[in-house]
Amino acid sequence: MRDSECILVRLGEIALKSPQVQRRMFAILLQNMRAALEGLEYRIETNPNRIFIYTKQIPEAVERAKKVFGVTSVSPAWTCFSGLNDIRMLASDIAVEVLKLTEKNSFAIRAHRVGRHKFSSKEIMEEAGAAVKRVTGAGVNLAKPDYEIQIEARSRRTYIFVEKIPAVGGMPVGASGGIVSVVDNPFDAVAAWLMMKRGCAIMAVTSDESAGIAGKLVGWDRQISILVYEKNILEKSLSEITEIKRNFARRIILTKTAALVAEKEGALGVSSGIRQDAGLKFIRQINNASSMPVYMPLFLYPEKELKTIMKMIGLKIKKDEEKYCETLTEEDFGKIKIEETARNIAGSLKEAGEKNENKSV
Repeated sequence: MRDSECILVRLGEIALKSPQVQRRMFAILLQNMRAALEGLEYRIETNPNRIFIYTKQIPEAVERAKKVFGVTSVSPAWTCFSGLNDIRMLASDIAVEVLKLTEKNSFAIRAHRVGRHKFSSKEIMEEAGAAVKRVTGAGVNLAKPDYEIQIEARSRRTYIFVEKIPAVGGMPVGASGGIVSVVDNPFDAVAAWLMMKRGCAIMAVTSDESAGIAGKLVGWDRQISILVYEKNILEKSLSEITEIKRNFARRIILTKTAALVAEKEGALGVSSGIRQDAGLKFIRQINNASSMPVYMPLFLYPEKELKTIMKMIGLKIKKDEEKYCETLTEEDFGKIKIEETARNIAGSLKEAGEKNENKSV
């Protein structure tokens, strides 16, 4: 039995858009997919709401493709000519050599067609099912089968697969414009990830100490820009206030820094990992520090869900990670010199890794 030769990639929300928007988003998703597959040998074919990736590096390509935002699921697939005889033969081979069905197992054939054929989807299921039953002795169970063989018949080629691997979903990165994300801790990284899932291209602002956290986002968008500053620039300013207020002061200064970068780059706003345990006065002062909209996607997320996303990204939270405190006083604002410090940090930013010059925020 030959190895699966391609990956069937299914798209999600794009299919719900108008034809004009679909074309634009599909082009963006294709660009993102090619960036994700960089370094692999592959060939891409497209159909409405489908991408087919032909490669000999199926496992690695699957891992990368399922992290491309806009993709809902992927399936390693075998292909054949769209004729009933070819479909019967390939389905039988997969049942015997891949699933290793015997009379002790049950199975079901699921089929649908796209395009014009001389046969119906029902005929595919009947013909392929009879062939599989004949060569394996396995029983048919349409309600709760042990195994499913999925058949997708298109005009010229038919794709047969046995698993549907969930992918990240969401919107293609870049479809909703760009934002600048403060990435100072794992919660910030989750906030940036959620904004990416809604189609935002991210420019991450992070310290030399937190660059590894921001780097985790590269696995989800290889075109991301990461701008790094030296933490001692910020810490020097924070040394002027009491330790209990430093976390909050850090948030204000970094939000201001991100807003300055957003203005310069033409981004649509700033994201921050502020959570539901932050007070309203805290939120107000954060917003007042920015000349751009500040998006806080974590605000209504339960901590359990945040930890699940964090684990998926590959991050862990420290027990004492960023506890909020009382808001700052006018005296505190004078000591930390927000505007001056933010401009110093913004002026010191250096890019980590390579940036795709065709993708702006």
